[in-house]
Amino acid sequence: ISGIAAISLALLIAWHTLRKLSLKSRLIREQMEELQRSRQALHEEATHDSLTGLSNRRLFYDRLQQAIRHAHRYGGKVGILYVDLDRFKEINDRLGHHVGDAVLTEVAKRLTASIRDSDSVARLGGDEFVVLLEEVQGRADLLAATHKIEQELNADTRFYGLDVEIAASIGQALYPDDGDNEDALIRAADAAMYRIKSGTESERQACLPFSEA
Repeated sequence: ISGIAAISLALLIAWHTLRKLSLKSRLIREQMEELQRSRQALHEEATHDSLTGLSNRRLFYDRLQQAIRHAHRYGGKVGILYVDLDRFKEINDRLGHHVGDAVLTEVAKRLTASIRDSDSVARLGGDEFVVLLEEVQGRADLLAATHKIEQELNADTRFYGLDVEIAASIGQALYPDDGDNEDALIRAADAAMYRIKSGTESERQACLPFSEA
């Protein structure tokens, strides 16, 4: 083989080798990107509600725990609003689960629209939602947030051509007054919500935790 032919052959081999390496590199990059997307999807599934896209119970507990730690360190306060839809079972039974799902999705949007960027909302399951209010000054902030949520939820709503009334019972709890950890705080807000759901109009306005009765 002449010198020119040998050089040409070497260049051809090198070109094919580089091409294979480029293809392998692209394949590896695509596989890594797909793996990253799969990981993100798994994380989303593990931490978010599939119907509404809101944080689920697991992620909410993590955020609440972090908020409590921050408040404890700097002497701040954290608020919890426990939101339970009124007559949701009746909506499901009379209008169908497709309407019920639409209501839950709309409630998620309205709750998100009614809170600050620093706050967060989660769906615990069924027709129960919970709102985390960080860096609040006291109960007045919780009451103001409750009234704003009630106004958002009470707006006229139509699903599939049907008028649907959305209302909720909302219980409040304040860290550290009503609990010094996430479990105690959620229990206090849950108890307040049940008192409101079955109580008088004055209790509905007060929204005080069960422990303060």
